[in-house]
Amino acid sequence: MAGKLLREPVVLSVLAVAFLAWSLRFAGSALLFQLTEMLIAILFAVAVSYVMGVSGTPAFGNQLFYAGAAYLVAIMTTRFNVDNVLELCGASIVLGVVMGGVISLLLKKITGVAFGMVTLAISQMAYVYVGISNYLGSDNGLSGISPGTFFGVSLLDPDRMLIFVWAVVVLGVIVIALITRSRLGLLTRASRDSASRASAIGIPTFRYHATAFIIGAAICGLAGSLTAITVGTVDQDMFYWTAGAAPILAGLLGGIRTIKGPIAGSIILSIIIIWVSTLTTSWLLLEGAITLGVFLIWPQGLLGEGSGSGLAAARSLTRRIARSRRQPKVTSS
Repeated sequence: MAGKLLREPVVLSVLAVAFLAWSLRFAGSALLFQLTEMLIAILFAVAVSYVMGVSGTPAFGNQLFYAGAAYLVAIMTTRFNVDNVLELCGASIVLGVVMGGVISLLLKKITGVAFGMVTLAISQMAYVYVGISNYLGSDNGLSGISPGTFFGVSLLDPDRMLIFVWAVVVLGVIVIALITRSRLGLLTRASRDSASRASAIGIPTFRYHATAFIIGAAICGLAGSLTAITVGTVDQDMFYWTAGAAPILAGLLGGIRTIKGPIAGSIILSIIIIWVSTLTTSWLLLEGAITLGVFLIWPQGLLGEGSGSGLAAARSLTRRIARSRRQPKVTSS
């Protein structure tokens, strides 16, 4: 049992280190930038999957925390000349906690899909406000964001930026994984699976749903700050609903109730968006076909929980092949 619990973190750690080593050795500047964006997408998707998968709280407006933190970083760097990335990331996390805490209070009155639609409505209100705010650059956004420094070392170099983003993403995924397997995570899952039964035995379901929502908002804010210092500009479209749909789609594609699921889903979507889109203008058709095909064949995603996942199907096929090989062949006399 302990071996099974340790296998997944070890495999993910090895793959993460191998990814970093390969990127620094073989990738050029343009590819390093694209890989950095993919890492940020992974962190965003893992945070959203934790809220929607582990806690079971529909939240369709997570781009509010992502974009809000990105704009905060833009203001801090362009208006107040803050360039310490630890301060920028810390401020983004605090903003996510505050915004998530305020919105989570709605969970006392609104639950289910209705809560998700409310979060989406709030994010679209922010989208409209940013578009008419001169202080936030209206629909032109804010540019000239400094990549910042880490203990006096500039992150303007693509290699250094990739290493920093990689370290933050790995740390963020580890934190989410530890929370998921902790007592807090187990009680949150219990509140997700049967809120009425959990309440009957004394579990304060609102508290755990709200805590999960706040944690997810904080990590989404962290992802937004990384995007701001990596890209160097922010715009109104970061608040649009499509920005929040991407991490949800990645989680559903890979398996929204797991850690490895949104990672795999983000990688697949990043390959389609970043690289396949340069080869054909029909990349959206390919993205839709892959997503639809996965949902129809494996409702739990590629690496999700339960028998309805691609991983479970692969394991079943492997066991059948192994059994067929162990069976003695019958020869006719």
